[in-house]
Amino acid sequence: MNAYRASPEPPPLVMSIAGFLVRVDPDTCALRWEIALPAVARIFRAGDRLLACAGETVHAIDIDTGRIVGAANVGFVINAGVCDGERLIVASSGAAVCVDRSGAIAWRVTSKSETVSFGVPLAANAHSLVAGDAQGNVLWQTTPTPGWSVPGFVLGETIEQPDSPG
Repeated sequence: MNAYRASPEPPPLVMSIAGFLVRVDPDTCALRWEIALPAVARIFRAGDRLLACAGETVHAIDIDTGRIVGAANVGFVINAGVCDGERLIVASSGAAVCVDRSGAIAWRVTSKSETVSFGVPLAANAHSLVAGDAQGNVLWQTTPTPGWSVPGFVLGETIEQPDSPG
């Protein structure tokens, strides 16, 4: 005897348009849900959640209902991000933050600027990285180095390059 099988639901199509985040059926364009969420620059999928980056905030959204289930203010405007399905790592030119699929911050790496002397009278602004957990405990720190760059990621087989500053 053959068991009845319902047709599989098409994969979700979520768009950020004109200050709204909307989920539509990709075959019929039928609206599934909508939420007002201005300034969304990036959307990532993490299992049954969407992680939407808007300004300095990452919003965790239930993909089936459109309900915001959590949010994290990362403290900077997000230039780049990479997601492995469970966590999202976002960055600016001076920091990186890991946000889990519930919208909670797991860890953070920030830059620290200081003046380093290379002999008299030569001195330069140098930057080091300081990594901390969600409670603010320092996990590691790099040696100060002159220079500055924009963020980029490699996570497994995924490579993410940032928007160029403009």
